[in-house]
Amino acid sequence: MIIDFATHIYPQGYLKRLSQLSDLPWGSFDNSPMWAVSETNPATKDLELRARSLESFEAFDYRQVISLVGPPLDDFLEPKKAAEIARETNEELASLVREHPEQFIGALGMLILSDQDAATAEVDHLVELGLPGAQVYSHSRGLPLDHPTILPVLEDMAARGLVIFLHPAKSARVPDYPTEEASKYVVWQLIGWPVATTVAMIRLCASGFFERHPDAKVVAHHMGAMVPFFEGRLDVHYDIYAFQHPMARDIPDDSQMKEPLIVNLRRFYGDTALDGGVAGVVCGLDFFGPEHVVFASDMPMDKAGGARFVRIAIEAVERSGASPQVKQAIFEGNARRLLNLPTVVAAGAVS
Repeated sequence: MIIDFATHIYPQGYLKRLSQLSDLPWGSFDNSPMWAVSETNPATKDLELRARSLESFEAFDYRQVISLVGPPLDDFLEPKKAAEIARETNEELASLVREHPEQFIGALGMLILSDQDAATAEVDHLVELGLPGAQVYSHSRGLPLDHPTILPVLEDMAARGLVIFLHPAKSARVPDYPTEEASKYVVWQLIGWPVATTVAMIRLCASGFFERHPDAKVVAHHMGAMVPFFEGRLDVHYDIYAFQHPMARDIPDDSQMKEPLIVNLRRFYGDTALDGGVAGVVCGLDFFGPEHVVFASDMPMDKAGGARFVRIAIEAVERSGASPQVKQAIFEGNARRLLNLPTVVAAGAVS
């Protein structure tokens, strides 16, 4: 079996709920980025089209873990209303898994972290629904994940053994240079998203999160972004300049880490959603280790039904030089452990 840990979807009920809102910043739902993405990537909302596009992978016994397509509701809805939509949408995601087991092996719910009380209650709801975790973004309404109103929610999830799927978030409206009004040339997504993920990872480590929860199940989308490639810089450079950089001596550094940054960063999991990049898979495997990498494709965001992203993600793992045992862990075993699914021990048998 291949378990695809990162596939994105717009449940029909979710789109309907958003279409009924009158206070969207775009004026109407038809002008929203959600509507645009659902139209240019119809497999995000059409389950039959989604299934047809994946027929060529039946021999792999291919299954998906679903999570929502962005943008995060925190960015444009008042927290109370967003939390109401999140609750209904999590119930819808759980229903999709129950009703389509041939397609979906699990779902990662949504949390509105800008409302701590609602987020805490929704973690309880995730457990009630049988969802193994939730997708969270690299910030919530501009607040970092180590903010004192957000970190306790993540700590609660870690203590319960729930998956935290860390997805980047950066808007095109956020400029790359302070002299401009918006990002250009898709830089906000091409490199802005990996930067956002990397910053969130370092901040979460610095909060002491992983030292309090060393077995936390945090999957950093896109193979941990820039972290594996910059292993040396994050290790040596941090050691040299931590707390004493000459250009930042007047900025307090209240890191809670007792262990080196690089040790904490290795506690994340990475996924193979790298648009087919083989070097990234090799680099991520070397950094996180074979037990901390899961297969993911980002299906169906290739605008062709998703089959292309799934195919090139499989090919990248096959070309990575990984042993059969490591490939089995990436394709299935690690995801089963994270999702608390039965472990296959032999053909036709589980434990």
